[in-house]
Amino acid sequence: MTWNYRVLKHTPQPDITYYAVHEYYYTDDGSDNGYTEKPTWATGETIEELRADLTRMLQALDRPVITASENS
Repeated sequence: MTWNYRVLKHTPQPDITYYAVHEYYYTDDGSDNGYTEKPTWATGETIEELRADLTRMLQALDRPVITASENS
C-alpha cells in the first residue's frame, strides 16, 4: 500500500465548504483505498524533515481535489 497527501473538499452542510490536506491511501495496484478521517498536519524530528513534509503537502495542491464523503 502506498500513500500521498491530497486535498479533500468537505461539505458537512449545504452552506459550509472547506478544504483540508489528508493522507490518501492506494492499494498495491494503484487504485484508491481511502483517506484519513481527520486532516493531517506537518511533522518532523528536524527542521529538514518538517520542510520535506510541508513540501509533500504543497504538492497535493497540484493534484485534483477529491470530494470527501461526509458521513455525519
